[in-house]
Amino acid sequence: MNSDQLAQRVSTSYSSPWFKVSVSFDFPTWGSKAEADAKVPVVKMSSADDMSELLLSKSVLDTVPLASQTTSPTTSNEPPPPPPASTVDRVIAILYLSKPPASRSFAVFNHNNEVVYPQFAFPLRDEIIPSWLAIFLGPFVPVVILVLLQLYVRSFWDANNAIFGVLYSLSNSVVFQVIIKWLIGGLRPHFLDVCKPDLSLAKTLPPHKSAYIASGFNNMYYTREICTGDPRQINDALSSFPSGHTTAGFAGFVFLSLYMNGKFKIFSHQHTQLWKMHLFYAPILVATLIGGALTIDAFHNWYDILAGAAIGTTMAFSAYRMTYAAVFDPRYNHIPLHRNRPFDYDAIVTSNSGLTYLDHSRL
Repeated sequence: MNSDQLAQRVSTSYSSPWFKVSVSFDFPTWGSKAEADAKVPVVKMSSADDMSELLLSKSVLDTVPLASQTTSPTTSNEPPPPPPASTVDRVIAILYLSKPPASRSFAVFNHNNEVVYPQFAFPLRDEIIPSWLAIFLGPFVPVVILVLLQLYVRSFWDANNAIFGVLYSLSNSVVFQVIIKWLIGGLRPHFLDVCKPDLSLAKTLPPHKSAYIASGFNNMYYTREICTGDPRQINDALSSFPSGHTTAGFAGFVFLSLYMNGKFKIFSHQHTQLWKMHLFYAPILVATLIGGALTIDAFHNWYDILAGAAIGTTMAFSAYRMTYAAVFDPRYNHIPLHRNRPFDYDAIVTSNSGLTYLDHSRL
């Protein structure tokens, strides 16, 4: 049996009412490395309005591992099959690489040749806070502050839970906003500038492509098929809702505010100093400024920012309660939880560095 005959086929698929995604490729088990690299998998995505094929190189697919595999029987001399990995990671990566499946209708001009929606006709500008900076601010700044606060707290488990809490909050926020952005999306304020619509294309498109072109009242509404701009910019301009910058900002900085409250007892059973209140709201102010900057550079609508703030805040509260004994109860909201040991709210506690901690040695 030669190397061409002995091969395994790996395939997986995902489907929903809006689209279907399938991945398949041949992985030679006895062939040379050059033969393995020559195999190029194909990712196919189809929806009611469009069918597109996205070719991924083998190196790209290696970063998007498969969740489920169907392989042919192998012998003991063959190398082991690729290890299984998270389905969520693969789906999120594919969503980033593909265009939105939803076909949004939009109006350009009315019967007086005036722009119908000026709020979508802003010019495309450079971002005040680029994506790389938002990614840096969301997780890294809170983590650095949490680590510096360990000079005051001095607890390994507290540092462990605080860092993992930020990661929990951000990871869940990213999954939520990416899926919503891809499946629902929306028009960015600079959509028409990026789209560069050509209304004459509505008369030349094939029938199956023009079902929603020049439709609606007075035939005012069109779909992206009349756009002549850069396809990548058009895809991005159709993914406005919700704001990823705001989601990441609130997910990280709201968690930091809750941590500050737990350690400094800002909202407790006594009248605290004013500077502690400033300390609590300072991270929230930073997250708000990140979201507000998106209205200045016209990258998001106000409701995109509001939705991102709601998602990030919800995930921050959830992650904090997962890693600490309470959110606002001043008796317990500073105590980190252990993975394999349930917290006893009636346990004996001791004082350390001015803070009260659970004494596990006396349980």
